[in-house]
Amino acid sequence: MVETNANTLDRLVIKVIHIEERLNNTLTEEQFVERADKIFGRVDRFVKLHESLDTELCALRHYYARLEDRVVVLERQAGMWR
Repeated sequence: MVETNANTLDRLVIKVIHIEERLNNTLTEEQFVERADKIFGRVDRFVKLHESLDTELCALRHYYARLEDRVVVLERQAGMWR
């Protein structure tokens, strides 16, 4: 019986130690908010970059379409377009 109580006590102490270690490794609210702010800031920058690239791609597509139209006009004037 004493042996069983000692084993139970040992297991209980080990569990308490593990819980303390987990608590020591958890973030405080301030640390969590700080990390969340960094993550959201990075996501915001990524979204802004994506929007900028999307706008730039749209502008380039229109530019090349207009350029292609001008080339067609020049080819027609030169007699190269049928």
